Amino acid sequence: MKRKVSKAINYADMGRRAVACPGWRWLPGVQTNYGRVLGVRADGAVVVVPPDDPGVWPYVAVYREEVLTLRLNDPATMGCLLALVREAWIDETIVVQHDRTRGAMAYRLANWADDLPVVLSRRDVPSVLVAALEAAPKGAE
Repeated sequence: MKRKVSKAINYADMGRRAVACPGWRWLPGVQTNYGRVLGVRADGAVVVVPPDDPGVWPYVAVYREEVLTLRLNDPATMGCLLALVREAWIDETIVVQHDRTRGAMAYRLANWADDLPVVLSRRDVPSVLVAALEAAPKGAE
């Protein structure tokens, strides 16, 4: 009997797709490959606090958006991504929930009225949120 091999999810690519969406913007708290975002300067540079290192004094660094990669396994980043999805869809009731029609390891985008115009079901939460940001109505943001 052959084992079913699932494709590995490329979170770095998924993070780049999220950042490329029209509804994306850097929010304070988002975790990147260089640390946690504090904010964005007027010139568009992203201000980041590097991860804690006991041997280094606290400091901030400034990066161009192109060099930053999202850490989609970070809870704060996921919360920021959900906030951007709700903003892009203009619906504060949007959530990610288990998709019982596809089995135990599937998630879907839903809202309180259950009237979203698209069906987004994926095997993990970051995939659902990135797909939702990509599928957001164009005039919404």
